[in-house]
Amino acid sequence: MSRYFFLITIFCLFAAIFFASFQKDENDTQPNIITTFSILEDITKNIIGDHAEIHIKSIVPLYTDPHTYQPKPKDAKILNKADIVIVNGWGFEGWLDKFIVASKFKGTLITATNNLASRQEQINGKNIIDPHAWHSIPHVIGYVKNITKLLSEYYPNSSKQFESNAQNYIKKLHKLDRELIQLFASIPKEQRYVVTTHDAFWYFGKHYGLKFLSPIGTDTDQEPSAKDIKTLINFIKKNSVRAIFIENLSNTRQIQKISQETGVEISGTLYADGLSDAKHNAATYIDMMRYNAHLIYNKLTPSTPESNPSNTNND
Repeated sequence: MSRYFFLITIFCLFAAIFFASFQKDENDTQPNIITTFSILEDITKNIIGDHAEIHIKSIVPLYTDPHTYQPKPKDAKILNKADIVIVNGWGFEGWLDKFIVASKFKGTLITATNNLASRQEQINGKNIIDPHAWHSIPHVIGYVKNITKLLSEYYPNSSKQFESNAQNYIKKLHKLDRELIQLFASIPKEQRYVVTTHDAFWYFGKHYGLKFLSPIGTDTDQEPSAKDIKTLINFIKKNSVRAIFIENLSNTRQIQKISQETGVEISGTLYADGLSDAKHNAATYIDMMRYNAHLIYNKLTPSTPESNPSNTNND
């Protein structure tokens, strides 16, 4: 009996070692395509679809701020061996240029925002481009077209598959866009003010007719002046702004201060610069847009029954 038990134990031990080794190999697969952050990774996966020979990885991990990320030596090794790097552009990845040089990357660089219309401002004599274009579905459709075109050129044998996947994804994006336009259509103009941690939602507001206000500019590494904070607090009080949100990746200190000064409770957490894991509400780009929209809508229309993104048709 003891001999039989010993053999079973040895077998289980070797099986565990084998499967652990297999799992490690799967996780360590060298990606062909690198994206800079999770939103681009999800968009690209929808274009690639089920392709056994193409592996995609985001450099910036989930729940990490892409604005301030500091690439690690292991990131450089991965990038060095990649065929393609897909970036947002417009200064979003401030660390990118030095990182590419350090990694000695020799592959193809795809900029998702190429030839898209941008919001630009002159700040302290510098032309600043707002990089957060993914909060506009029409812009993301532009992302899809840009990425699909260059991926099809790089992988010509898979171009038909990519183009078909892209068209199916664009249909889902158009459907979501119509849903959100209808969602916000009934909100009175005087109720369309939303406060967020940093200036990441201008494209969202422009497209759906909302006005976003923030103590911090388009880069989370900035610090607001006392004057800026006071001006925002006065505006919130004067206009009875009721929607104040923190973001999943940004420092909450300034928003908490504004909430205390105005007496307006923080309304929840928006996803601004990255997705969530699969256990939460923003695991895909479509999930993120729908979740953010319904969270904002519910706060702007407290007298109506709450709109639940989980009750809408899944894409």
